Amino acid sequence: MLKAHGGLLGGKWLQPVGGCITGRTVGIIGCGHVGKDLVSLLRAFDCVILVHDIRDYSDFYSANRVEKVGLNTLLRRSDIVTLHVPLDSSTRAMLNGERPALMKPDSILINTARGGLVDEEILKEMLEKGRLAAAAFDVFSVEPPEDSELLRLPNFFGTPHIGGSSKEAILAMGRAAILGLTNNEIPARDFG
Repeated sequence: MLKAHGGLLGGKWLQPVGGCITGRTVGIIGCGHVGKDLVSLLRAFDCVILVHDIRDYSDFYSANRVEKVGLNTLLRRSDIVTLHVPLDSSTRAMLNGERPALMKPDSILINTARGGLVDEEILKEMLEKGRLAAAAFDVFSVEPPEDSELLRLPNFFGTPHIGGSSKEAILAMGRAAILGLTNNEIPARDFG
């Protein structure tokens, strides 16, 4: 899609062949509120869904035909890997070292969760060498990102941390904050 978009901007009518999500194996790292919502969306596409989470949502997994696996297994088997975890000491740089190399060369990595989960230098090298088909990030280790080489790669798509920037999401976060202050508790719904 990026190639087609770039072609249009350059006055060219390119029609590259893509692939469908139907029937693909999608690995979801983090199956909290957002991960669970994603499972519901993927059901319509008859995807094989793998999850890795430190919490056990066995009832949800069985009700939705989701397979819980270890992180390395998820990376090896998935066509698409998507991150939905907070950034803390247990998740910081969780995709660094040799771990990203476990992914299939034709797989896609998506990070709309938090910057700092993925080693962006390793990601850039994998994308440049064709050891990963593509990546899409809304969050970066340093924001705004300083690595213009990564941003210019034809198989990388980036947005400026706008995943929660809809009017509805902003209003919901504000209401949750007010409710938390009113009730003196942390709201049950995670909006990040």
